[in-house]
Amino acid sequence: DPLMTNIQVSTIPALARYYLNQPGKLTALVLGKAVLTGILALLPLPYIQTAMNCLLPMMIYNKTTMAYKHYKDKSTGQLAGATLWMQFVQFSGRIFTTVMSGNTEFLPPMLLNWSYQSVYVLQYLWYSRSDRNQEEKKKE
Repeated sequence: DPLMTNIQVSTIPALARYYLNQPGKLTALVLGKAVLTGILALLPLPYIQTAMNCLLPMMIYNKTTMAYKHYKDKSTGQLAGATLWMQFVQFSGRIFTTVMSGNTEFLPPMLLNWSYQSVYVLQYLWYSRSDRNQEEKKKE
């Protein structure tokens, strides 16, 4: 599961570097991800779990500040509703397959990601609804 997640996460930046015609950055990204993936494949699972748990405080800080910024701005900015929804469904599916497989070592970070993604989706729905109400008032 971590290997496939790593491949999925690295595909978008690699495609962006390719289409932005940045061959040096693309090469560095692909080599770096290949080394990281190789290391992850060889490390025992407890080490990977410990490393992921060490990243939790940083993830909490990053996602909380993003949710607070959305709240303060009363908008989710340029986040697309379809992207938020697809990520929400992806996290939900990943949690479901993890629970069904019985391999719950990685469940806490997944649940945390899912919780924040739920907040982002709710914020998007709430603020896009209020944007539509403001547009209707302007038309009147």
